[in-house]
Amino acid sequence: MRGSFAIGILALVGVLLLPASAGAEPNAAKNILVFAGNNQPRVVAKFDRLECGKTGRSGNRAFVAKSSDGGWKFQIRVNRFSGYHDYDIEYGIRRVNFQIDPPGGGFYSNFFFPGDQPPPLQGNLKFAPRGRKMGMSFPAAFNSRDDEDAVAVVGNAKCA
Repeated sequence: MRGSFAIGILALVGVLLLPASAGAEPNAAKNILVFAGNNQPRVVAKFDRLECGKTGRSGNRAFVAKSSDGGWKFQIRVNRFSGYHDYDIEYGIRRVNFQIDPPGGGFYSNFFFPGDQPPPLQGNLKFAPRGRKMGMSFPAAFNSRDDEDAVAVVGNAKCA
């Protein structure tokens, strides 16, 4: 599984390097895309507009963004939010956590990883000035029900 998933990630990178076509086609410059499928990744969800906001008080602020696409739901949270700059997304329950709920149950997240040690991979969360746009990438978000099932997440979306 892990070897075929690596091939899927390489194919995903190739897909993202293709020029964007016109219309409502998924576009990582305008959508946060969720890819599934190890050998032939395909877009299973695209989030184009995020509901973004800050919660809490100074010193204990959090940033939260949410969106949905059909039966898919997306949420990302930055604990100890210190402004609109770059944040690493690591495996485990950390400063930055995200969850993707597919239709049919379970969820994908940076919480889970196969084995006892997290993979030597990480993702990134970036903000445009004043937080008007958010971008993220994460190479393998594993499912809460099956550590053989993972999705890749990459793209940008506007904050409302």
